[in-house]
Amino acid sequence: MAEFIYSKKSQHTFSLTKSKDLYADADIVTLSGELKVFAYRGTYLHIADKEDFIIVLGYCHYPGESVEHTASRILQTFKESLIGELKSELCGQFIIIIKKAGLMYFFTDFMHIGSIFYSEDFSVITSRFSAAEEAMDMGRDNVNNYKIFEFIAMQQIIYPTTLGAGTIHKKIKRIRPYEYLVKDVLGSNVRIGEVKFSINNKKSNDIHKLAADLIANLKSSLENPDLKEKPIWVSLTGGYDTRLVATIASRYFKNITFRVGIPKTGASKDFVFAQKTSKVLGRPLRTYLCDDNDYDDFYVLTDGMSPSENCLISQIIKDNGIFSLGIGGCFGTELFTPLNYRSVESFIEQSLLKAARNIRANENMWDSLRTSMIKEFENIKSHYSLAENNPNDEIRIFNLFRTGIFANMVWQYNIRGLEFEPYMSKKNFELALQISKNHMGRKESLRGIAQVQKEAMAQLAYNAAKIGTTHYCPMVPCTIRSLPSYLYYFLPHVIAEISKRLRKMTHHTVCINDLSYASNGWDGLFLRRLKEKYNLQGSIYS
Repeated sequence: MAEFIYSKKSQHTFSLTKSKDLYADADIVTLSGELKVFAYRGTYLHIADKEDFIIVLGYCHYPGESVEHTASRILQTFKESLIGELKSELCGQFIIIIKKAGLMYFFTDFMHIGSIFYSEDFSVITSRFSAAEEAMDMGRDNVNNYKIFEFIAMQQIIYPTTLGAGTIHKKIKRIRPYEYLVKDVLGSNVRIGEVKFSINNKKSNDIHKLAADLIANLKSSLENPDLKEKPIWVSLTGGYDTRLVATIASRYFKNITFRVGIPKTGASKDFVFAQKTSKVLGRPLRTYLCDDNDYDDFYVLTDGMSPSENCLISQIIKDNGIFSLGIGGCFGTELFTPLNYRSVESFIEQSLLKAARNIRANENMWDSLRTSMIKEFENIKSHYSLAENNPNDEIRIFNLFRTGIFANMVWQYNIRGLEFEPYMSKKNFELALQISKNHMGRKESLRGIAQVQKEAMAQLAYNAAKIGTTHYCPMVPCTIRSLPSYLYYFLPHVIAEISKRLRKMTHHTVCINDLSYASNGWDGLFLRRLKEKYNLQGSIYS
């Protein structure tokens, strides 16, 4: 991802310029004196109009338009009251900085995959947490111990992230999905603005229309006339999400290659199903082997905040500079997985109980986590106005925003190319909230989950849909016609699940101050960061 930093400290340099030459041959663009962009050519766009300008970091366009045409249109028509509309209508994951009429605006995509951090006094505003850290005092006195606990507890609940605006550094905050920053160019005034969204979550039982709308949403978000003939690489795994995106993308882009990451052992169901699907769709498949040598770069570029196993994608992301756009399939799981909670309160209490199974901390920590989760839901309710009251929709929004922050850590690793996650748009966000409980499906049933995705895939390419998935069934609705395939994949799945539950998982205990928790090693990079940045040593016991 292209990076930016605004800093009043003229001596402040961006951390990545000193990190193993990762940005050695990148562009360094200085704008308005205190604003610098660090990026490889092609990963950002800068358009100026006299004293005004727009900078797009990442990938951003209106459906059917090029990135450049979109950016020009935004700059010409921009006013602060349009920020909510832009976040709702633009496709892509991005950070946009606009200077107009003496003010500078900073905002991100709808799902907030592009993150913006700022110091308490606004002397530093940046897209990278470690860059903000450099400008602050480091050491144990500045670490927020509660946020360390929160980060670890949220890993048990959904993904390792922090809640609200706070971070593990006491003086660094992150803007939230509904926030943006406005800075006076000539003065020192900075304020935080907020956007409110109206969300249509009225439920529909018409699965054929829901599937058709999903196909139309994904198709329109992929359409970009400048890229139609360019080399495009699309992730393809054994899951539902990437298969649907890959199928739609292969019908629009002329020069497309599928890609899959596999562990160094070489054993991968993702590879088996991706290979079969690529043959049916008639496109080449490129495989990437996880390499232990990638861990240092992955640690630096993700600020040590991503689970170690995510290094699996590092080779894929490293190659992003050799093609025009990489396309993924993230967020489908969080959009289409069924939720069945009686209330937001029951979700919070069940989440706390789940986290407490593997974590030992004092009661004050748990009380603070409960309060933070309650506050998060209050903010969701006040900024995302649902057409119908539905606690499971509020919980889905909560989970999606945790996923967005989590995805940012991996998105930061992509410094040489553009990456696009087409599931993550306001249209798909609303569509997922419109699916009736019946069409969400159930994990425990033979027909499984993701009924709308299955219907969409069956409408598009039945031969590719009937191939098995890592979800134990083909990607078609369960009917008399497909029942033999369901039964064929279901029995091995049941055996594998029983075997997994009987298998003894290897865990060790990690202690940080008064906090202790069971870990399978996911936190290796995070512990390294606490030691190197904050002189905080975690003790590990077998």
